[in-house]
Amino acid sequence: MVLSMAGRLMDRLSRPAAQAQPKAVSPERQRLIDQIITINPTAAREYLDQFKDQSLKYYLNHLHAMQEPRGRMAWWLRPAETAAATGRDRLDD
Repeated sequence: MVLSMAGRLMDRLSRPAAQAQPKAVSPERQRLIDQIITINPTAAREYLDQFKDQSLKYYLNHLHAMQEPRGRMAWWLRPAETAAATGRDRLDD
């Protein structure tokens, strides 16, 4: 179940925010990106820069939850903005 939540979160995070003109990076945003890279060194700074601060916070929260040992005490609260279940219909030609 946790893996399916991770998949949905990654699907949400894989949709980059609209590109805007380069702007100064806030210290809070820099801290978020640094913490994400510390936990997930495969995440490129350039890739993470594409996302909104709130999405980065959700992802960092999820990474922290995934570091806990599995069991009854391990849990992650899905943000209300994310879909609980998704599905697709096959289009027949």
